[in-house]
Amino acid sequence: MAAGECGNHCYRSEMRKHICQVMRYAGPRMVTAHPVAAIRHLLGR
Repeated sequence: MAAGECGNHCYRSEMRKHICQVMRYAGPRMVTAHPVAAIRHLLGR
């Protein structure tokens, strides 16, 4: 289940915005830093 699909959010809205910014930065870099982990994440395993 994606974070946007969850009906019960674990964080305040300010923290969710911050996490979104962090993931926008870190997500693309994951492919070069840890390619196996990035592919496993994309496949949902």
